Amino acid sequence: MKSELKESENMDTKKRVYPYIGKFANERDSEDYVCVLFTGEYKGMAIFCSSGSVYSVGYYSTTWMESYFEVLPSTSQIILQND
Repeated sequence: MKSELKESENMDTKKRVYPYIGKFANERDSEDYVCVLFTGEYKGMAIFCSSGSVYSVGYYSTTWMESYFEVLPSTSQIILQND
């Protein structure tokens, strides 16, 4: 599965309302980032992963650290496509 991120320039700092998409960027490695579709507190699925990420699309967790994620603006797009 391929995924593509089309991101707006301004990240949103609004209150987190489920479901929402959050983006985590590793400060030590700019090639390592992941976008998660959060469905509840700490719960969600990776829907976009950079080539340097340790995660893959479809990875589900109930222990995501939401405070590390920024809410993507509603103008951002993530496109999923079957290979």
